[in-house]
Amino acid sequence: RLREITPSMGHLVQHIRKAYNPMSLLFFSVLQGCYFVGPAAIPAILYALARIPKYRMAAGSALATLGVLAVWPMHMERPYRTGGTAIASFLQRWLRERLLRYFSFKAIFEEPLQKDRRYMLAVMPHGVIPFASTCLSIALEKEGFVPNSIGADILFQIPLLRQLCRFGGLVPATPQSIKRALAWPYPNNVTFIVPGGIAEIFLMRPDLEQVFIKSRKGFVKLALQAGVDIVPVYGLGHTQLFSMLDKSSALGSFLMRMSRRLKVSLPLSYGRLGMPLVPYSKPIAALVGKPIRVEQAYENPSEELVNEVHAQFVAELQRIFQKHKGVVPGYENKQLYLEDEAVPPLKKDALATDVLFPSNLPRSRL
Repeated sequence: RLREITPSMGHLVQHIRKAYNPMSLLFFSVLQGCYFVGPAAIPAILYALARIPKYRMAAGSALATLGVLAVWPMHMERPYRTGGTAIASFLQRWLRERLLRYFSFKAIFEEPLQKDRRYMLAVMPHGVIPFASTCLSIALEKEGFVPNSIGADILFQIPLLRQLCRFGGLVPATPQSIKRALAWPYPNNVTFIVPGGIAEIFLMRPDLEQVFIKSRKGFVKLALQAGVDIVPVYGLGHTQLFSMLDKSSALGSFLMRMSRRLKVSLPLSYGRLGMPLVPYSKPIAALVGKPIRVEQAYENPSEELVNEVHAQFVAELQRIFQKHKGVVPGYENKQLYLEDEAVPPLKKDALATDVLFPSNLPRSRL
């Protein structure tokens, strides 16, 4: 019995080599630093240094640089394209391959995407960070597409972070920016959006899957107005990349309300080495459903049409989850719930089904 549920030594060594690779940890540590340290701590540190005469000139110059970066034009009216200098191209390729290997990423397409059509790929669930969306975008770039990704508008108001977001091909989540991105032709004819947003982050649980979709119909209306096909995408494995406090607790519910009010995610989560933005190295897969065809643009789509297309989206999302959920180990028996459906209470030992390090190993009788 113990031999059946315990991973082999070779599998375990391979997992540790990949999960604790120094370059992978360096990459996610830099990401964490840009998200937390850069936007919040650097201005405060520079302000403190500016009060010391010895460092006043250097600190003042750095503060001025941050101010310039905060207002530097980002040229959102133009599509993002890969390429540029040889160093930038090499760095992009290295980062992308690192991500795909770190998550053992797989993409499953019900139908191939066509170059002569425009698509909105709606990815669910959000997770702490929607890595399935990023990995799928990398996979599509290998096929010639240069996708656009919709990111929180507040990310483009923070110096340094806004430049990194643009470097990664993100577009701010404003109606004008989204409509502009949806109108771009090939190779920028694919736009990623994560409809669940902040509210969906706090639905994460290790024992089941839950999405925030019943009341999210704005993305459907935008797609109908732009005349683009809507493609449901399920990010299988998102809920096992971080450990976090969900909305079932008082603190988790408070953080969810604060996050939605401030329009920035404030989850109490951690991953590898206890770091907030360093995910566990576990497999994820992007389940890409059949496109919902939109053959014309509707300037003012009716509520009935929006509801009809939205219902098709929900049905296709549920179908691809049930069909392919066994692709990622540990998800075979999980069920998918919508936000308004009753879910079973969280078990005391919800991590007992972990396929690599199960907590329900048989106890020795010695």
